[in-house]
Amino acid sequence: MKLHWMNYWMMLHAALFYTLVFMALFKIEGLFGVEWDTLIQLWIWNLFAYLYVVFMNYMRVMRNKYTLTAAC
Repeated sequence: MKLHWMNYWMMLHAALFYTLVFMALFKIEGLFGVEWDTLIQLWIWNLFAYLYVVFMNYMRVMRNKYTLTAAC
């Protein structure tokens, strides 16, 4: 199975999301010295990038759907 380039972006953002989750957990436990502002800012940037990828994937699917429908 060949992955589309958006699948790689989705996997990247999932990995970044779980990295941020673990960083927050380590921050709560006192094992990781990072500011909460930094974690929240990274979380928001990751959310916006993830939403962009989801929107582009939706546009790709809709384009293919209507392209195939118009050709029939």
